[in-house]
Amino acid sequence: GGTRRLRLASPASASSVEAPGARGTEAQGAQTTYDLVVVGAGPSGLAVAERVASRGRKVVVVDPNPTGLWPNNYGVWIDEFEALGLEDCLDKTWSEATVFLDSGEEGERTLRRPYGRVDRKKLKTKLYEACVEHKVVFKEALAADVKHFTPCSGAGAKGHSDGLHVSTCGFSRVTCSDGEELRGK
Repeated sequence: GGTRRLRLASPASASSVEAPGARGTEAQGAQTTYDLVVVGAGPSGLAVAERVASRGRKVVVVDPNPTGLWPNNYGVWIDEFEALGLEDCLDKTWSEATVFLDSGEEGERTLRRPYGRVDRKKLKTKLYEACVEHKVVFKEALAADVKHFTPCSGAGAKGHSDGLHVSTCGFSRVTCSDGEELRGK
């Protein structure tokens, strides 16, 4: 079969899906500078992109198919998902979970903790739309290369009132499959 895509707020056919007003800082050459460059639009990538962008930071997510449906299933502890406000993204729940540590019966353990299976479409849509709301830029490309630079010595990180740290001297450069370079502080 072909690639399954979700219908989300931004057009999926553009090479760079961008929320209105979300722009990086132009740098020398074909580089664009962001506070954070996230490689991959999986659950963790979208969650961290949204969280950082919600604090006013410039964030880009690099993924060849940012609106594509995730192929794998995810299971979670329900209390942890509730703490994240994501309980509406579960499609099946169990009051306990059984794990198998060894092949014999003595390796079977029942954990009396509610467990759930994630509804991938609901979670992807919720996280993606939150990213769009916070002006995360989506770059449809593969990350072809990542390099980290620390040109100065010393502390190199500056704390901010929002609790996030930005490097004052080092940076990372992500080269995309289309040749565009994205720089993260």
